[in-house]
Amino acid sequence: QSAPRRSGAFAEALVEARHDKARFRHLAAQQMLAGPFRPLRAAGAPPPRPATPVPDQPMRNKFCTVTFDAAAKLTHLVAGADVALKKDRIAAMLDPRAWDQGEGIISKAFRVDARRDGQYVPIDDSEGMPLGTDWKGSNLLYEYARSDIASFENILSIDGFRVRRGHVAMRYSLHDCLKCTIGFATAAGGLRRNEGSVEAVQLDATWWTITVIKDIRVRDLTPTDPGNRYDLGELVNANMGAALSLWIDDTSMMTPFS
Repeated sequence: QSAPRRSGAFAEALVEARHDKARFRHLAAQQMLAGPFRPLRAAGAPPPRPATPVPDQPMRNKFCTVTFDAAAKLTHLVAGADVALKKDRIAAMLDPRAWDQGEGIISKAFRVDARRDGQYVPIDDSEGMPLGTDWKGSNLLYEYARSDIASFENILSIDGFRVRRGHVAMRYSLHDCLKCTIGFATAAGGLRRNEGSVEAVQLDATWWTITVIKDIRVRDLTPTDPGNRYDLGELVNANMGAALSLWIDDTSMMTPFS
């Protein structure tokens, strides 16, 4: 059986490129890729499944809404986006123990046990409970959150981290605020409320939609200040919404949530 004939234009291009090995290889590769290609497989093996197309942009439909209740001094945030990731990556990324693995505001995060004397002891569960799996045992998480102007050391209560088919979800609330630093001032406690949820729902074979909800309130650092014009002790609460919005914006550029 004779070899298939190449088109005249392609044959002429090969002749012109015979002294240019790099161009010759490039043209030959183009011709091979343009033709029919059927990968080999073992006898009796099922045909390969078509690969899921990877979108050019792994994130879409980003949103972030922050409101501030001046009477309750409460900041409420709702943010989210659609991301193109596999389920195991989504689950591992949303596991609270992985919050410190990016370049975001969370510098440290790990599970702890509460002792009777009020101390918290770290738990090493790197082997018994891989990232992205349902939590077992203690539901307490230590987190160290910091920004350019403030930092907080908290113990959060994780109300279940559950991974199901097409769905990953968790809720959290403030168990104990150990310390806060604002500017050059450091004080025990600081947060009065810090709670919220994270949920990921699968849309199709490629896309998941992630929604983050957070409520936060900082205690008045100057409770005896009458606040005639500016209450310096409430500045953190008044600016918390802007800080959270900037954090979400920075995090979204790490594609996604790092």
